[in-house]
Parts: sequence; C-alpha cells; structure tokens
Amino acid sequence: MVDLKEENDGFKRHKSSFFQAIGTPTRNVMSDHVEFAMDLVNNYDWQGTPKAKPFRNMLLTPVALRKNKGILDYLKELKGEGVIDNIMFDSGGFQVLTGSLKSRGISNLDDLQKHNEELYNEYDWADIYIMPDHPPNLSDVYHDGYKRKINNTIEASLKFFECLKPEIQGKVAPVFHLRKDQDIDYMYNSYKPMLDKSKFASYSASCLTHPGSPRQLRGAALTMLNELQKVLKKKGVGIHCLGISSPGSVFILHYLGIRTFDASTPIIGAGLGKIYFPYIGGISCSLLRDNEDDNMTEEKLRWAREVTNHRCPFCEDLSRLKKESNVEGIPGYLYRRMHNFCMLDQISWTHRDLEVGLLEKYGNAQFKIFSTVYKNQQVSFF
Repeated sequence: MVDLKEENDGFKRHKSSFFQAIGTPTRNVMSDHVEFAMDLVNNYDWQGTPKAKPFRNMLLTPVALRKNKGILDYLKELKGEGVIDNIMFDSGGFQVLTGSLKSRGISNLDDLQKHNEELYNEYDWADIYIMPDHPPNLSDVYHDGYKRKINNTIEASLKFFECLKPEIQGKVAPVFHLRKDQDIDYMYNSYKPMLDKSKFASYSASCLTHPGSPRQLRGAALTMLNELQKVLKKKGVGIHCLGISSPGSVFILHYLGIRTFDASTPIIGAGLGKIYFPYIGGISCSLLRDNEDDNMTEEKLRWAREVTNHRCPFCEDLSRLKKESNVEGIPGYLYRRMHNFCMLDQISWTHRDLEVGLLEKYGNAQFKIFSTVYKNQQVSFF
C-alpha cells in the first residue's frame, strides 16, 4: 500500500502522512509549478531541518479532471521520477453532494460509479482508491436520512468493488460515516469483502467538525473515531481521514493512530493570502486586512519559523509571500502554496517530541479538544 519511509536525512518519520489536494490544474500549469518548486527545494540550505518534499503525497479526483486527462499521465510520470511517492484517487462523492459535477453529467452515485469504473480501471497505478460514498450532511445526523445515506454508500461501494480489476481491489478504501457506536460494526461487517483484500479504510471528517466551524474538531466524534481505530487496528486495517480542514488537527488525530490525512486548506488558504505553521495555524499575508494584528510582518514571520522549527525556501522573504506580490514573474500565491505544502510534509518528520506546551499556548481550540479526548492519559507523539 503506502510506502511511509522511516528516515529523512536522519530524522525520524511519524507513522502518518499528509496527502495534498491538488485541485484541477492543467498539465502545463502543474509542470510549471513542479519545476519552480523542485528547483528551489533542491538548491536550498536546510540547515539541520528535514528536507521537505512538497509533492510527496498527492490527492486528486479523476472525474473532475476527465476533460484534462493529460494531467493524470503527467502525475504518473512524476511518480516514476520520484517527485511523487504516493497518489490517492478520490471518488468525487463530496463533489456530487455539492452539485459541482453536474456539468459533467454526474449528479448521483450511479453516475459517479459509471465514470469512476472506467477511470479507476484505466489508471491502475495509483496507491489508494477512495470508494464512492453518499456523504450525510449535518441535518441528516438527526433523522432517518443518515441511515439511508449510509446504506446507499455501502451498496454503491460493494457494487463498484466488483467492477474493479483485482489489482485495484487490493488498494481500495471504503468510506465510514459514523453517528453512533453501533455504526462501526455495521459498516465494518458490510465492508468486510473489501477490507479483507485492501486492509485500508477512510473516515469522513465531516463527522468531526462543529456546525458552522469546519476547523474545530468535535470531542464526541473524535471519541467515536478512536473507537473505530481500535476496532480496525485489531483487524489490521489502516485509516485515512478525509478532509480534516485545519492542519492543526493533524497533531490530535495522530494520537488516535490515524495513518494518513488530506486537506484542501493549503490551496484554498494560499489563494486567500494565508500561510500555515504547526500549532499556530494560518496567518494572512494580504495587505488588505484592516486589523494589522491579523497580518504577517517580518518580525512575526521570524517568530513563527523559530517557534515551530520550520524552514523552507518559500517563506524566506515576506515580500514574495504577500498576496499582491508578483516578484520576477512568480505570483505570491505560488510561494504561499508551496510553503504550505512543505509545512504539511515536514510535520511528518521531526527530531524532537511534540511539545504539548506549544499546542496549549498556540493551538487554542485544538488543545481544548486534545485535553478532553486524552484527559488523564499519558501519550507520546511517536
């Protein structure tokens, strides 16, 4: 399945890894970004910090790229060259929920299955294939719509599984949606034909967030995720956590033994002018905010790099990070995006234990949840 290497220039690697959502770029745009980023990464003096690999783990949705299939061939080339280690295919279930695939003739799970069957079987070189799902929304949690959507997800996944080539069946990740403890055994037993082959599952992070606050994890849902992890661990099944939103959540979810994560935050945040650091979250590099306390300054940038032990070639110069910047023809958003990619890759490497004190001082909401879930427990980050 996923090759999580143990060392990087002498640094110990966690047993978890972050998949970067890449959106829907064209081959030419992606090629320009890779060339720009890898040139800086390979010629940078990392000075004792782990060398980042910004494109190490990539997440994409093939059905959203169907009219631009050249990008899929390019990603395969990058994987062969070692620029990318692992590639995960997302089924597009969330996009069906939001209606963003209707222009491509995909409006329900049957449409999604038809398109993915062709794409998954054709592009059989990815490392993980997320199975189709029918994500419940927050209102579904409180009425029968939740159970209906769970059953729709199970039925569609099992049907889709039978249409896949044997070599892909061993790399699938069915999606768990949980409301109560009984859902764990129900979904596991339903998915058993798939899990016996792939030994990998995914969990919908929509269950983890507060209504109206997608970055704040809910203690109750984390407790349920912890129970799911315990059940699957006994069965030898790993978990990928879909769409965790806030990079700060990684430090909490890691304690649950979650194997991999993904988020679109680095791309979305970069486009809005933000860069992210472990523990302290996002800081705006835009010049348009009225509140100066919310803006990045040279002093704040030096402090954030020092307190989080972060270094990368993309955050050396604040002028290149600013939202309105276009230095030497390179837009500011590209520096911000590559910084965010490097930051998320580097949190999988470390030369020291997690300092819970930093999480407490700068993590705020994350630390409150951490304290609730792990109250009276002695935990180690490794």
